[in-house]
Amino acid sequence: MEKLSNLAISRRTTLIGAIINVLLATSKITIGLLGNSAALLADGIHSATDLFSDLLVFIGITFAHAPPDREHPYGHGKFESLTTFMIALLTVSVGIGICFDAWNRLQIPHETQIHPIVLSIILLSIASKEWLYQYTNRIAKKIHSQALAANAWHHRSDAISSVAALVGIGGALAGFPILDPLAAIAVALIIARAGWHIGQGAFQELTDTSVPESLLTTFNQKLETLPGVLDIHRLRARRQGPDMLIDLHVVVPGNYSVSEGHAVTLRIEHCLEKLDDSIREIVIHVDHENDQEKPNSPLFTTTRESLTKQFNLFINEQKLNIILHQLTPHYSHQGIYLEIVLKTTDKTPPPDLNQVANLIKEKAIALTSIHGTQVSLLLSSCDPNNK
Repeated sequence: MEKLSNLAISRRTTLIGAIINVLLATSKITIGLLGNSAALLADGIHSATDLFSDLLVFIGITFAHAPPDREHPYGHGKFESLTTFMIALLTVSVGIGICFDAWNRLQIPHETQIHPIVLSIILLSIASKEWLYQYTNRIAKKIHSQALAANAWHHRSDAISSVAALVGIGGALAGFPILDPLAAIAVALIIARAGWHIGQGAFQELTDTSVPESLLTTFNQKLETLPGVLDIHRLRARRQGPDMLIDLHVVVPGNYSVSEGHAVTLRIEHCLEKLDDSIREIVIHVDHENDQEKPNSPLFTTTRESLTKQFNLFINEQKLNIILHQLTPHYSHQGIYLEIVLKTTDKTPPPDLNQVANLIKEKAIALTSIHGTQVSLLLSSCDPNNK
């Protein structure tokens, strides 16, 4: 439901911007042509590109908010990043085009008569575009939308370029017509710089660049205060459109059960989601010790099943008159620590526990991957399951 709500908010914000851009672009281009103002005409073209960027954002956010499917199991968030990058390319290309046009005007100087109404259009543009920037940027921050943030910055660059156009037109009205194409060049440079700024962030998302190190440090410091967390390492996070994806390794005490370790991961997820509500997916790997050191290869090949088979065979060969009730291996970089529970039966007399324990430990020592062994005896009469 939240995804649909964010999509509706994004569409409404974009449509409001599009309506304002249509009115501004039409007014600027018309008055720029009639009033002989290259700066206002350039500003009008910029507003027209804002309209096209509104269309790109509208389409991009629609795709980006589509739910995951078979072909896109991680969602469609990068469609928003791709849309933002396209807006950046469009912005830079428009800036370059305006700059060349203004440069050609400088090569062929001529007197122009600019109508004073041009100034009123510029002032209206500055006020409306600054308001549109504030409105769009506030919504972008609220729903963590990079595409809306890029569009907001596009609105702000339009307001800044209008200020530059105002200087040029004012100079032309004061008898310095050369200031008009110079102001157009200034507008073009501002537009191109805005495109570079927008495209840089989008490119980083498309190439899975990490979120700022300061944010990762904040996450790490908060998580290491949680109960059951001994260490956090391999913490990584990246943006995918409006969402953040995180994966990390957490070290929990070695004597924790599987369910206890899982409970720690739930605390971690809850903590991260409180720190940043744009987090959509968290992948947590649970370690009982820091796994940045490579364990010895025997640990991967020595399984509970193979150990159980070996000790059952040993007990039968030694005729110890005892049953291997439970064998629990604990893996570490030093080797495998075994917890072995032996069980007596009613059919045979209880064996000498010390003798049996020593034999079992000698067998464990013979296995190169075993680091230590603890042996305990379960008497059949004490077994609650024994009827």
